[in-house]
Amino acid sequence: MQFGGDVVNTIGLNAGAALNIVGPRGAKQLPRQEHGPPGQPSYGYSVDGDLIGGSIPGLPDNPGLPDYVDPGSYTEDNGSGGPQVGAFSASLTVPSSTVVWANQAALSNIPRSQDLTVTWTGGAAGGFVAVFGSAANPSIGRGAAFTCTARADAGTLTIPSWVLSALLASGIEPSNGLPVGGLSLGATLPQPTRFTATGLDAGFFNWGFIQLKNVVFQ
Repeated sequence: MQFGGDVVNTIGLNAGAALNIVGPRGAKQLPRQEHGPPGQPSYGYSVDGDLIGGSIPGLPDNPGLPDYVDPGSYTEDNGSGGPQVGAFSASLTVPSSTVVWANQAALSNIPRSQDLTVTWTGGAAGGFVAVFGSAANPSIGRGAAFTCTARADAGTLTIPSWVLSALLASGIEPSNGLPVGGLSLGATLPQPTRFTATGLDAGFFNWGFIQLKNVVFQ
């Protein structure tokens, strides 16, 4: 099973040795990583396991670190900058309350021939909520996914059956015996923080979260 990335060929820029984040739980650093093929450098900033705190249940390679992202104020900077992106600093506030997926427990076996309604509570005024779904059949190496968005204050989003019918029925992953299907609910700030730096047309510092559940698309 293989899912392609963005059809636009993007290259990560060298913005210095590390990105520095300071929040209510102290300082964290994201070192520069080289992700490109030989002769075509493409940089990203992350720590081992791609998490700066917490863990994802059920994934054995997660570091299981203490949670880091709490509500409160955060700043990010890249020190003196790098050869492709100059120095910058940006700040944002993670809200104390956010979206709660209200009917998560009720969604497990999902018929692709019927509309699917997802409900939630909370959400910042002017913000957006996104529902993501995916299913695949490893035995034939095929899969598909969808993304739908709604205003956070709507509290509900219905994915029509014609969208769901484009998914494959969930197959079984041989390595763990689990059905290959996922449904998730995510939210972000109403407006990200915009910053400027030499080498960038536009820079944004944002926060978001996602709740993911393993489901069976029938």
